[in-house]
Amino acid sequence: MRGESQRLSTHLKAAFAEIERLRVIYSQAIEQLAAYVLTNLSPQSAAQWFEMYLRVVDLGVQIRRGEIRHRTKQQFKYPCMQKTGTEGAVHSGLGIDDANVILQRMEDGEWVKQSRLTNWFMKMDTLDRDTIGSLDEKVIACLEDFQRQKSVFYDRLEKTGEDPYEAMVVFGAPGADGSILAKVTRACFHLKDCSCLEDAEPWREFCLESADPHAQIPSSTVDTAAGNDVGMKDIKRQMGFEELSREEKHEDTAALARDAAELARRRIPRTMAVVAGQSVLLSARSIYQKKCEEIGSKPQKHIKELLTVKDGSHHLHMSGIGFHAAEDLQMLVDIFSTHGLPLVKELDISNGFFNAAAFQMLCQLLRVPQLRQSLERLSLRGIAVPLRGDFATLLQNLTSDSSSSVPALGNLKTLDISFNTLWFDGATQLQSLLSSLRCLENLSLESCFPEPELSRDRQALEESVHGALTDVSTRLECLNFGSNYVAMDSHWLDALFAPGSTLQKLELCGISSSSSDVSDSTEPMEVDWQAGETWDLQQIETLKWSSNSGVHSDKLLGALSAELQSGFAQLKHLDVELKTSERSKKVADTIMHIADYAVLRSCRLCCSTRTAFTHGVQASIARLLEDGLQELLSFPR
Repeated sequence: MRGESQRLSTHLKAAFAEIERLRVIYSQAIEQLAAYVLTNLSPQSAAQWFEMYLRVVDLGVQIRRGEIRHRTKQQFKYPCMQKTGTEGAVHSGLGIDDANVILQRMEDGEWVKQSRLTNWFMKMDTLDRDTIGSLDEKVIACLEDFQRQKSVFYDRLEKTGEDPYEAMVVFGAPGADGSILAKVTRACFHLKDCSCLEDAEPWREFCLESADPHAQIPSSTVDTAAGNDVGMKDIKRQMGFEELSREEKHEDTAALARDAAELARRRIPRTMAVVAGQSVLLSARSIYQKKCEEIGSKPQKHIKELLTVKDGSHHLHMSGIGFHAAEDLQMLVDIFSTHGLPLVKELDISNGFFNAAAFQMLCQLLRVPQLRQSLERLSLRGIAVPLRGDFATLLQNLTSDSSSSVPALGNLKTLDISFNTLWFDGATQLQSLLSSLRCLENLSLESCFPEPELSRDRQALEESVHGALTDVSTRLECLNFGSNYVAMDSHWLDALFAPGSTLQKLELCGISSSSSDVSDSTEPMEVDWQAGETWDLQQIETLKWSSNSGVHSDKLLGALSAELQSGFAQLKHLDVELKTSERSKKVADTIMHIADYAVLRSCRLCCSTRTAFTHGVQASIARLLEDGLQELLSFPR
């Protein structure tokens, strides 16, 4: 039963990850589709729009049913769990319908704690109804809006059939007898009949233009070809060519050369972006080069390297710059305010120094909509700002709410603000920021919270940080909260280990408490580690811990032993270092429970002890080492 529970849990986590990955792609594809709902499209352009609509619909089908209709390099190792998909189709086993079946099996088998199961049900319900559901509604609204658009080149558009047999017909005249100018049906139903490139994302290059309404309108009385028959002139127009006039009697070498030059001028490659009526290859480096020419400055090598596109997107690594100039940051603001550039996936300005002017430009850069909408990883690790309260201002610029004029960081998955001291105002702003980052998966808050200078600030700081940790602990996968001060009466750790936590990797190295609260006497304190809230470690796969607090360490070891005995612990990697010398009994119990119940891939327990371990503990250590663990215990001198 335990093996089945772990198999289903692994399958469910993979489904959540795949749904989230496809959600981002689905959203971007819909935005691109909506951008080209235009008036006065030619029949061929209208047909191209509907072809792209069908491709976007296929993304939605893959998210909901896990049904794969297009060629891909992905390897599918999970079985299809549902019966809603098309019979005989290839399924990833990672759709919303698959996840719902897994959750139902878990509930029927009673293999998972109810609190954890409830959290999964709520997460899936939000994905199904609110997140993906709203995107599905946008696709439907997009089609309806497209059908309402008018064009002088055709009379109307009619959609027929249901998925996967949807079709659209472009009629050239009113009435049932109107001539058919174009007809579009789905070309790819299964992997075996798909002719697309592997993992193609055609929406990224999708572009249409309204045709000139004063151009010659095709007569509705002309007997046109069948919907799928495309003439040579149509093919030329779709490929970006226009007809060239030429008098046959002047087809000499000079005329052919002129025609070739005209053909090259009129041709519009798909990799070009149309700006101000001209065909220009748009890139951040070309914009930077042009701006430098305008102001008469020499392009800087490190800026040019920074603007290099890798894997189709920008990764702005600025951690090695040191002192940032306001002029350079202003240049980045201007560049990435331009539409049509490759997406910015990563921004790293760790270890940077900012004077007042540079700090203002940094705040502007973090508010550029084009940058915010695509950013997936942001690192502000250990930056130096002019004033103590400026980091709170920086967090405020990152935060978006209903009243904000800037878009949310909707795709941000990783945030690192370690080694920046957050006092009361910073902690308050942190809570607001984290609540706005709904896709955040990885968070690093290492060395952000020293011991408060004033006792009156402690309570306010406690409430703000506790609220922030309570919120993100049910959404994050990884958290580094090491090297922070945690008061003995604080509930910060309770928030991280609360039932319903989704944290899989948790780093808590260097947790400190006030020296007046820490006891390392020869007489061990009688502490009830179960006082306060119960710690739930079931979801955690990787745990790193060290603390100078015997109370916190006792509670951790007790909770760890209890979780191992329950049989539902997911723990794979454990690293615990104990600073005090009175934990040998707890360590011995933990070792025996690890040997009896755990399935660890790595384990390290570092402690000091004045007494030898019993024969039973030594036997457990030997058994663990025989099972393949490289290191179990180390004894500091």
